[in-house]
Amino acid sequence: MEHEERIKINVNLDGKVFTLKILPEDEETIRKAVNRLNDEIKSFARKYQFENDKHLFSLILLKEMAEKEALKKEIKDFENNWKKEIKAFFDILNSD
Repeated sequence: MEHEERIKINVNLDGKVFTLKILPEDEETIRKAVNRLNDEIKSFARKYQFENDKHLFSLILLKEMAEKEALKKEIKDFENNWKKEIKAFFDILNSD
């Protein structure tokens, strides 16, 4: 198996700089995620008082996980509705 070359990038999260080793094709995605996270940090910091960064990141993670679960449910509901519609279509075709 080939070893893919990784690049080092520096990202700034809430004023703290982190160096990450990532695949070149992931750089844009990582940078967009960092920007989104920094926006979330600012938004939460304006709304709530935090004792430490751990509480802040916990709330942001909780929000992200809740959104992910809602999206999973939406996808599952879409798939179930799609299956019902396909079944109804084939029932109509087979009724002849």
